[in-house]
Amino acid sequence: MKKAGSLMVGLLLSVVIYAQVHFLPIDEKTGKVTYMEVIEAPSMTATETFRVMSNWAKEKGFEVVATEGQTGDFKSLIKVNYPNASKTSTDEATITFTANLMAKDGRYRYIFTDFVHSSKVCNGGDMAIDALPCGPSKISVAGWAKAKKETNERMTILVEDLKKTVKEAANDPSKNNDW
Repeated sequence: MKKAGSLMVGLLLSVVIYAQVHFLPIDEKTGKVTYMEVIEAPSMTATETFRVMSNWAKEKGFEVVATEGQTGDFKSLIKVNYPNASKTSTDEATITFTANLMAKDGRYRYIFTDFVHSSKVCNGGDMAIDALPCGPSKISVAGWAKAKKETNERMTILVEDLKKTVKEAANDPSKNNDW
């Protein structure tokens, strides 16, 4: 009976730990962390929408890689903090990612992907991996989970800010000719 109880506790603990490190959306086709959505912007042309999105990206510090028509590729980064392996202080990491912004008449799409972790202590690489990237002496399970969770929180805020910016531009009363 003790063995069965120990087995159940072990299984439950492994499920809890597994759930803690899955804070980021993984695209089934690419296996990469990906934030992607198509959003309606009914009152805007592709040119207007892309201008608003491109200006938003530049204000957020995104680096322009390439643009063509109403499509743009950008590079950006966010900073996250998590407990170090010894849990005596925190480490700061840079999470770089690519952004692809696209616009068509009446709608737009964003794709944020290719998330890569790097820090002074551990260059963890692809954020989609669940295993500890540098071993437990460099980053703990809790630290890796916190880095992923904070990345998701920051990306959620970033996505909401993009949507708000485009929505405000679409609802700009000065553009309304129906008076």
